[in-house]
Amino acid sequence: MTRGGGQAITFVDDRDKEILQHIARVGNYRLSPGEVATGIDVHQDFVSSKHLQKLKGNTIKKGDGIFILSDKEKNSIHLSSTEMAIVKPYYTTTQLYRYYGNPKNELWVIYTDSKVVKHITDFPHIKAHLDKFASVITSDNRPYGLHRSRNEKFFLGEKIISLRKTDRPHFTYTDFPCYVSQTFFVLKPTGINLKYLTAILNSSLCHFWLDKKGKKQGEALQVDKEPLLKIPIYTINTSNPSEKKQHDDLASLVSRMLDLHKRLNEVKTPQEKSVLERQIEATDSEINRLVYKLYGLTEDEVRIVEGS
Repeated sequence: MTRGGGQAITFVDDRDKEILQHIARVGNYRLSPGEVATGIDVHQDFVSSKHLQKLKGNTIKKGDGIFILSDKEKNSIHLSSTEMAIVKPYYTTTQLYRYYGNPKNELWVIYTDSKVVKHITDFPHIKAHLDKFASVITSDNRPYGLHRSRNEKFFLGEKIISLRKTDRPHFTYTDFPCYVSQTFFVLKPTGINLKYLTAILNSSLCHFWLDKKGKKQGEALQVDKEPLLKIPIYTINTSNPSEKKQHDDLASLVSRMLDLHKRLNEVKTPQEKSVLERQIEATDSEINRLVYKLYGLTEDEVRIVEGS
């Protein structure tokens, strides 16, 4: 069943409700609004068929980069070192998997925030490139600025990238510069180990919570800011050796997951791929087991979560 606008309504039975209430009680930490940001609102990333109606009489083709460039396009503009400093590595679902982000980007974003726009003459090759598309750029900061560049701190350093529309929780740990579009949210909380948090967010327990309490589009999860802020996250009592071990084990399992996915991304043979996929599945199961234990779910409750 859906509301107007296509948002699904999820019915929760009494047993599910008890488990959800238990998870909410155990969760002693929530992300704060200032720790979660959406990705860049680019507006005009590539040339579309509609754009071509306004760009007649030149060599521009559908798919050519406007604010988003391929390696070939970036190199063809002959950027100076000053200009290269505002062309940032741009990532999509092609590189950002559950847990692992491949740092080898295929695209680049011309990251023109308000400071750059004020001094656009210092970036003559970028200015000339964007001038070609001025008639189709509709950004509030047109023709040289991104529509919404966001606070750059969210794209730097250690962070978690969250895919907004997904069949299952899809959270990616990255510690390299990673600029993304509004297809994603970016999480940069302080005071919590981000590998530990990535384990909880990708777990079946979190999937159960988002499925029953979050937003949905049809059968898919819609992991927007509001659902992210409501996820009950358990932070450990650091003076409790047992909890400290569970915390460290979860963080270590995420490190293992990152390594397995990296190797999977590099293997050449089907046999190697099959072995790594089985190891990833086993590691995923171990993460789920530890998260259930951390939240104190009974065997019956685990069966309900797994069967939902």
